[in-house]
Amino acid sequence: MKEKWDSKSRASKEGGTKKEGEPDGEPPVDKLRFAYFIIMLNGIGVLLPWNMFITIAPNYYVNYWFTINGTRTVYAKDFLRDLGIAAQTPNFLAGLLNLMQIIGGSLMIRIAGTLTVNCINVAVVIILIAAQDPAEEGLNSVFGLTADFPAAYTNALVVGNNICGTFISVLVILTTVGTYQEFYKYYIDKGNRARAAEHASRPSLAQFAETFKGCWQQLVSVFLVFFVTLAVFPAVLAGITPNGKGEPWNSAISRELYPGFTVFLNFNIMAAIGSTTANFVQFGRMNGWKLKLTSSMGGSDNRCPSELARAERAEMRFVTAVIRASCSNNASYKLQDLQET
Repeated sequence: MKEKWDSKSRASKEGGTKKEGEPDGEPPVDKLRFAYFIIMLNGIGVLLPWNMFITIAPNYYVNYWFTINGTRTVYAKDFLRDLGIAAQTPNFLAGLLNLMQIIGGSLMIRIAGTLTVNCINVAVVIILIAAQDPAEEGLNSVFGLTADFPAAYTNALVVGNNICGTFISVLVILTTVGTYQEFYKYYIDKGNRARAAEHASRPSLAQFAETFKGCWQQLVSVFLVFFVTLAVFPAVLAGITPNGKGEPWNSAISRELYPGFTVFLNFNIMAAIGSTTANFVQFGRMNGWKLKLTSSMGGSDNRCPSELARAERAEMRFVTAVIRASCSNNASYKLQDLQET
């Protein structure tokens, strides 16, 4: 196994060598970026439930569900923090398992199976909400909610159901057409041939070590980016308000809309712009990278050693403040710590 891995590693470093199992000829063009948008649609579907939960969490779970007579319970105070831990821990463990263990079988079955499990989880949550509904309004489902409106609005609910079915039908047709696209078939066949030629099996620890050694800087950089992001979003950011404790609300955005605009909409738009820009703008060198706590940039740094040391200490204080802030429920304490850095 090690000899095979070494030979593959050496072959990967040699340019102009055709890999075994690779299809002949140039790859076809992705017309109208059809395959790209289908894959992007899958990315939307994967995180759709998560974004739904965290976006409604401040107003629904924190301010309504776990708040009794205007008093927040212990569940309301810690909900966003606990939600992040409960969501990201299984995500990390599943990713680690997926990395360490190669699972064979039909790709369609594996994708459909995981999506089915997600749907079951969402259904269970909805059932639990219905079983413990503290309000009497809408007790007979959403039709009970529309009963107070004119008949045309009740029919609008039926129209929406039919539009949903139409959307799903069109989506299935488009994805089916996509499987017959030359661009799609080229890369699927390429991957299948490569795996068959290499007799892919579970990687050894030596292979993981060699891979990590070759790209550890980029791996640590990605880890730090996500670590800092999840440390402040959404638990810390959702707890920050424009006014101090006991002061009147002084923002042009209403209290109910403030988290939606300043936290979730702002974060998601900027994240989408950043990831899209990365497709067109790249900078830095693979060799000689200096790993930063807040960014990973290539090239040389003209600052003197003392300036670099001060900058690195400031970055460390920033991350420390973020970690401390993520464990606190006092918004003014969080802001003060971040400003002191």
